[in-house]
This record gives sequence, structure tokens and C-alpha cells, in this order.
Amino acid sequence: MSDSDNPKAAQLSPALKRQWLGPATVAAVFLFAIFSTWQKWAHQFVDSGIQFYIPWRLNHGAVLYRDLFYFAGGPFSQYFNALLFKIFGTSILTLAIFNLVCVAAMLAVIYRFLLLASNAWTATIACLGIIMVFAFGDAPNFNYETPYSHEALHGLIFSVFAIALLTKWVNRERLYFAVAAGFCAGIVFLTKPDIFVALTASVTVAFILFFKMRRRIRFIAESFAAFFSAALIPPLFFFFYFFRFENWRDSLNSVCFAWTAVRHDVLSNPLYQWCMGLEHPAFFISRMLIHFSLIVAVVVVYAFVLRHLPVLKSRMSRMPWLLWVLYSAPVLIWASLLRKNFIHWYNCAAAFPLLGLAGCILICWHYKKLAAARDATFPLLWSIFGLLMLSKMGLFSRVWEYGFILSMPVTVGIVYTFSWALPKFLNDRFQVPTLPMRVTAWLIFLIAFSAVFIKTEAHCLSWNFAVGKGGDRMVSGEGAWSAMYDGDGLPPDFPLGGSRITIREGLKETLDWIQTNVPPDGTLAVLPHGATVNYLSRRVNPTPCLFWDPNVAAIFGETNTISKFQQHPPDYIFLVEWYEYRVGYFGQDYGVELMRWIQQNYHPVELIGSEPFRNAAFGVKILKRNP
Repeated sequence: MSDSDNPKAAQLSPALKRQWLGPATVAAVFLFAIFSTWQKWAHQFVDSGIQFYIPWRLNHGAVLYRDLFYFAGGPFSQYFNALLFKIFGTSILTLAIFNLVCVAAMLAVIYRFLLLASNAWTATIACLGIIMVFAFGDAPNFNYETPYSHEALHGLIFSVFAIALLTKWVNRERLYFAVAAGFCAGIVFLTKPDIFVALTASVTVAFILFFKMRRRIRFIAESFAAFFSAALIPPLFFFFYFFRFENWRDSLNSVCFAWTAVRHDVLSNPLYQWCMGLEHPAFFISRMLIHFSLIVAVVVVYAFVLRHLPVLKSRMSRMPWLLWVLYSAPVLIWASLLRKNFIHWYNCAAAFPLLGLAGCILICWHYKKLAAARDATFPLLWSIFGLLMLSKMGLFSRVWEYGFILSMPVTVGIVYTFSWALPKFLNDRFQVPTLPMRVTAWLIFLIAFSAVFIKTEAHCLSWNFAVGKGGDRMVSGEGAWSAMYDGDGLPPDFPLGGSRITIREGLKETLDWIQTNVPPDGTLAVLPHGATVNYLSRRVNPTPCLFWDPNVAAIFGETNTISKFQQHPPDYIFLVEWYEYRVGYFGQDYGVELMRWIQQNYHPVELIGSEPFRNAAFGVKILKRNP
């Protein structure tokens, strides 16, 4: 692995003749993470069940949005997963294995383009960071194998492909690269609006960059027309698909449903306020500034020391190794101990908004000199995409929970900035040696990624509670979301989000009860969450409402949703312990009208565990429809 800025010298380097070392290291860590977390990816009750249940139902004739209420994203992912079920069989492993293949392809693309933009060390460490911190997550649902929303994963992966293709288009001036990039962008449009907006910013910068570099207006116009035409293909395909079942207005609404579901009353939900840190803005802004200031101070100090390194070398010519120890030891010791209190690795993303912005400015400002040595187009487009992705987290930037998707791009951009762009800038402007700066940055990144990865692996080893069989087997432990992180470094009155639910043998008992008492053609609904029960038992929910929370009532209308239960009442209703964050209990603080209707038309037949909606202890109350 070479650190040379000269491409011709790099080609002659013996280290670069062994470029397989980087990909081999990434592949080895990737395989180790797969086997050490095998079937420990899905949450046994929340989110994951919907991601499995919807594709299963689509293969049996249901139509998304009409027969199945869903607002987490556009139609692409659910229908694509249904296609995988149809080809390879219905099982959780079908989706997980294909997702792993897609992640491997994404890693290969990122490695290749970072290699062209920097060197093998930077590309390798960036990919290791993706695997160690993001791909396998810190809790079920927040990983790339069984994500809480496949739209988020697919949108991220196709955005990576689109940015890579746009880089090829800028550098090689071939129209077919614009066509392929446009097709990928069209798929992203059908996943998550926020990801598409971030990708649109990168696309815009790519066209502006090409104009400034080439000034070929006619070719730009042709490329834009080709890009836009190709981007229309996926939405048009789904429009004509939905048109088979609905009128043209409903079909258009189904294609754009992820966009129309973005409403003010949804964004004002307490969970969203929590996710963006808007409950304690002063705390998160101050933490962001403090972390950023500390990082800037460390960079300035080390750059100053390195600039005067020749003088120190002349005074310590007999002990050059001592100079390296004195130089690197303080920051490496600090990095190794950075695990607790206000500043530790689980809070390391606090400064990401400012670091990402600084990286964008640096790459734009220093673009010509970066491009003279390596291709700088991919880092430029990537850094803009990463900064826009991170903006959805507001003031509360983090690598855990939703950060597994939203913080990944900016993290890769920060690795490139500190490992390549910043050292080159300091060398060009202040004659600071690049190699010591880069080696120190690589070591710090490895320490940070390893600290998160080791804790993830240790946490997974304690998981031994399994439900489902064969390809549907799910293994997890007790506790709420993001159990890896104990909330250290957050405001005292700022608890982690998610439910207070704990799952023990109750879920298994529930599935056994269904197999004994509910016929195969029997129907059941699990409220307020629990589509996993429907999927694992292969029992249909006859209503479109797969779960119930304030967002469902806001988007689909509470009266409309209750009428669906009245029109198609399930044979059984399972009430499962669930506490909606900062909202309260179903039937008490929200969903009161639906609970009143249930009590009037159903009677209890079984109680598994504790009485739901009382003390956060897991319990399932089974009710049967009155004659």
C-alpha cells in the first residue's frame, strides 16, 4: 500500500502490486462479522416483522398502500423483496443474504473509487469503518442485513452506484454513464425522499463541475436529457403496475406515496423531535462546538510539531524512534481511553456536521490540486451527499440507531478528509509532512472502529433468545433499542428512544397458541405492533393496518383506519405490551376510539405473560371476536 501522490510512482511501487491485501482484509472482517452475528440481525417484534410480512402478502395478491398501510418509503423495496421471495423462497435469510451481497457490491464500489481518489490504506480503512460501525449495527433493525426499512438500505446502495457512475461520466464523457446513473436515481426516488434529495444535490454538483471543466453545453444538455429520461423509467413502471388495480390518480399517489406522507403533524411527533435533538438544542450545539474545537486543536498542534520535525530530528538523531513515540503516543493513548463520559466513541459523531461541512469546503477549495494527483470527483460528490444525508439527524448526530444509514456516508468522507485531503493541503500550504499525519489518522480511525466493533461483538455473544425456525430463525437478547449504548454523555432527562418492551418466552408461547387454536385460514391483528407474529405464523391480518401509532392515524386518518377494522374484522386481536416513546400507551394515550371498538366487539380468551399496557412487562392479551 503506497502513500505516494504521484500516480506513475504509485504504479511502480511494489506495495501497490499487492493491492489484494486491502480487499482481502475487508473481506475477512466482513465474513467474520457475518458469522459472529449470524441470524442476530432482526428485531423479534418491531419493524422487522413488517419488512417480512409485506412482501409475503404482496405475493398473495395484496396491493401496497391500498391493502397494506405503509409510509416508511416508496414501493420499490417491498416489491423487490416480494420478487426475491417468489424466486428464492419466503424466509428472512432470503432477504438477509441478498442484502449482504448488495452490501459487498457497495463496499467494492466504494473501495475502488476511494483507491483512485487516495490510496489503498485510506480505501481499506473507510470500508472497515462501514463494516465495523454501520453494516452490522448496534442493535437489531439497525443494520444492513435486516434494516428497519429496506427503503433506507436500497436508497443508500443505489445512491452509491449513481455517484460512482456520475464520476465515470465526468471523467470519461460517455453518455451511457449518465443513462445508468439516471436509472439508479429513479430507483432512489422510489425509496426515501431524504436520500433522493441528498443524491439530487450530488447530481447537480456533477453537472456544474462538468460545465466548469469542459464547457460542452450541448453534451451536458444531451446527458441531462438522457439522465432524466432514464430516471423516469422506474416510476413509470410502477405507475403502470398500480394502474392495473387503481385509477390514474391513485396510481400516481402510490408511486409518490413516500413524498406525500411527509406531513407537518408527523414531523412534529415527539419521536422525531427526540431523533433530531430538538428537545435539548443548546446541549447538542454546545457539544458539537466543543468536539469540533478539540479536533481542530489536535490537528493544529500536530501539524505545528510536524512542520518543525526537521529541527527535532537534528537534535535527536541518535534516537529517531523516540521522536515517533513522543509524537504519536499522546493522541493514540487518548483515543484508546476514549470510552466514557462527555467525549467517547459513541458520541464521536457530535462534530460530524461541522467536520462534514469543513471537508466539503476543503475539497472544493483544493479540488484542482487534489485532482492533479488523484481523481477528486468521487470524494467531492460523496462529501456533498454525506452532508445532506446527515442533515436529517438535525443536532443529534450519532453513529448508532438511525445513524447506521444517515451517518455512514459522512464518516467515509471524514476518513478521506483526514487521511488524504487535509494532509495534502497542509503539505502544499505549510510544508507539513503527509506520511506522519496520515499514519496517525489511520491509527485513530482503526482504534475508534475497533472500539465500536468489539463492543458490538461482545454484546451479540450474550444473545441467546431465539424464535422462528430455519430461515426464519431470529436470535436476540433482552432490552430496548440501541442496548449497546447506555446513554452516557447525553442529558440526564434524555432517555434513549424506543419501547420499554422486554421479550422472553412470551413470544414463543404466543406462536404455539396460534398453531393450536387459530386455523390456517384464520385471521389476526397484532396491536399496536407485532407483524412478526403474522409473518412467523403465516396468518393474515385482514385489515390494511399492520401497526398502530400516532403517525398511522395522522397519515391515513383515524376514522378511516377504524372503518377498515369494522369492514374486515379479524378473528383474533392480540394486544401486545408496547409503550410509544413520549406518547404513552395504546388505548390510553392514543388509539382510544379503536380500543373502545375492540372492547365492544371482542372478548378475552387468553393472557400470556403480564397484562399489557401497565408496567412495561411483556405480555400478550388475546381477544376473540364476539359471535
